[in-house]
Amino acid sequence: MSGSCAPQSDQNPLVLWERASAWEVAVKNSLKGALLSGLLFPGAGQFWLGRRITGTALLLATVAALAAVVSKAAQQAYLILERAESEGAKVG
Repeated sequence: MSGSCAPQSDQNPLVLWERASAWEVAVKNSLKGALLSGLLFPGAGQFWLGRRITGTALLLATVAALAAVVSKAAQQAYLILERAESEGAKVG
């Protein structure tokens, strides 16, 4: 028999540990990216993971959507104030 008693590279505990560590780092980075994206600002997680183009696209889409919502809210507030003033309410 010409076999060796050394463990195969795929069974070597050190190799398995290195693989697990690399996987854990990737998971931790992905988790940080997801938390940044969801909690801080959409697109920030993509920047954290080094995906600059995707992060920029998400950031711009979020800013555009936020601007649209604020604009619509301001228009509605203005209409409410106009209606209140036209009905004789004292505003301001």
